[in-house]
Amino acid sequence: ELFANFGWPGIISGMAIFGALICLLERTLSDPSMTDLEVAIGLSILWPLFYQDSNFSVMTGSVIPYTICIWIYFTGGLRILKFVFPERPSK
Repeated sequence: ELFANFGWPGIISGMAIFGALICLLERTLSDPSMTDLEVAIGLSILWPLFYQDSNFSVMTGSVIPYTICIWIYFTGGLRILKFVFPERPSK
């Protein structure tokens, strides 16, 4: 698509931009100091970017909504769990 729309300059600049974005996402979502759960979530967010599909928009279009849904799920789920299972005072 880059070549059809922008020619050789589009390929060179577009692939550099896409590579920088993937590098930024990978460094953010798979940091060695993260817990196992955070790494698993980060890898599940990154997976569509590395699984080659026939359409670029299909690969990248789900990253932001999926990230938002995972964030809501875990933050809301933690609040629900704290409400259902309140902390017991220690003896």
